[in-house]
Amino acid sequence: MVNKIYLFRSVTLLALSAILQACSLGSYPPPPDTRIETVIDVLHGVEIPDDYRWLEEQDAPETRAWIDDQNAYAEDIIGESEIRDAFRSRLSELIDTDDIGSTRQAGDWEYFTMRRKGEEAARIYRRVASEDSEPTTEDTYEVVLDPADLDPTYRTLFSIMDFSPDGTLMMYSIRQGGADEIAVRIRNLQSGEDLPDRLADALYSGVEFDDSGTGFYYTYRSRETGPRIRHHTLGQDFSEDEEIWGEGYGPTAFIGMDIVAEGKYRIFTVQHGWARNDIFIQSGDGAVRPIVEGVAAHFQHRFHDGRIYLRTDFSAPNYRLLVVDPEMPDREAWQQLLPETDDLFESYTFIDDKIYATYLHEVANRIQVFDLDGSPSGEIEVPDNSSISISASENGKASLSVNGYLTPQTRYLLDL
Repeated sequence: MVNKIYLFRSVTLLALSAILQACSLGSYPPPPDTRIETVIDVLHGVEIPDDYRWLEEQDAPETRAWIDDQNAYAEDIIGESEIRDAFRSRLSELIDTDDIGSTRQAGDWEYFTMRRKGEEAARIYRRVASEDSEPTTEDTYEVVLDPADLDPTYRTLFSIMDFSPDGTLMMYSIRQGGADEIAVRIRNLQSGEDLPDRLADALYSGVEFDDSGTGFYYTYRSRETGPRIRHHTLGQDFSEDEEIWGEGYGPTAFIGMDIVAEGKYRIFTVQHGWARNDIFIQSGDGAVRPIVEGVAAHFQHRFHDGRIYLRTDFSAPNYRLLVVDPEMPDREAWQQLLPETDDLFESYTFIDDKIYATYLHEVANRIQVFDLDGSPSGEIEVPDNSSISISASENGKASLSVNGYLTPQTRYLLDL
């Protein structure tokens, strides 16, 4: 998918350059006027002017008229031509291919998205769960959701978000065009009908069912007041939703929550731009305690086997791995598991009772193996000059993904 996107962008830039070069050979009238109405935001004491905030009201009559004028002007300048037809044909050929998403099992069924060549948008399908084969475009499957039923123009897209623990409910998002906002609905997979519980168009993240399947968590992001993590109980009015966390954080903060250890702990995260992030922990209904707060560094957390692991560049530009006892989260009790090295520590995963750490060494990946106490335990042999990733598979095996400069991405089943 990454290669397809890169190819699309590259060809699009070439097409745009050719068209603009052709346009520069003649003289054309000036573009339509755009009204200026300055709105000033103050961020960290700095005034940021925005002359075109009014254009964010996409459905306003003035905005629609402006878009129509701009499109008409672009057509006058570019027009229909042989080069435009050639690029249109080639881009359509490259983009219009079969696309099948990963399967997700819920109950006795597997759900997946699929768009066959020639179709405008992906549908959501299901089939009886199978370990013997992957879905294909040649076979016929039951359609769960078709975006054409809601919008025949296919400007509205569906995405699977989550399934209830018993597999009877599917949460899915609805996105209009390229908007940031989504709506969230819940489909009863037995009756084929949506529940009345639905989130209206807005900015959301972290939307997932709770462990009981009788409600769900979601983070509502307001551009005015900031993000808030809430819990909704199915069947209740949304005005009764419990606000769990987020009070005091403004619209520039991004927050999240992980529930771990079978619900014993809640781990809250706050992202402050690209510069730093904070992590907090709550045990049961107790007080929310900081693990790290106000440190100019990055901390990526993972909960595993009763402990919190932190991959961080705190006092380690090439990153290192720390371990934290959730009952003693203060910095004085942190332990260093994997120290910083001369190579960039990119990622890690747990497979059986080992840590598989991926490092970047001279623009190529290497995978080092460690015991859970941080003791070295070997290295995985990988091809030279390659990008490598590793993940757990079944029965003492691992999935190894290899991508070279001259070779496409290839997956191997590795017997550990």
